[in-house]
Amino acid sequence: MIETAAMASALLGDATRYGAGEHWNEAILGQKANEVLREEFQKRNPFARQLPNKIMSKRLVRVFLVDPNENVPVLESVLYQSPEKLTDLTDQELYFEMPVQQLLNEFNIRRVTFLDKKASATRGKDVFLEPARIRDLQMTVLNIASF
Repeated sequence: MIETAAMASALLGDATRYGAGEHWNEAILGQKANEVLREEFQKRNPFARQLPNKIMSKRLVRVFLVDPNENVPVLESVLYQSPEKLTDLTDQELYFEMPVQQLLNEFNIRRVTFLDKKASATRGKDVFLEPARIRDLQMTVLNIASF
């Protein structure tokens, strides 16, 4: 427990030394964390083989694309739900693998038939939702396992 606290304070010291301004570099902190963990591992397990220099970034993920608008029915709000897949792509790269514009066009055909409850209540007549834009959607990457 004390060793973990010491490692955390050492890493925190590096974070404050590099600052939060324009000179901040997350890669430096990440490298330092890997070095500290590698050294600690070797101290505790001197006969174990060396840890690899690069931490593997393979992961099993599932991607969801959802319209979070409260007026869209729950069952209709999911535009895309990927199967589980093993990948080494970042979240941003996973986004560009989806046919977002095609999914959005198909979804907007249904979305414009949903009532905007607040606007309908204030105006006293039925007001329907406008077509969604890409920025209105929310993508979530569910990490199932990391390797």
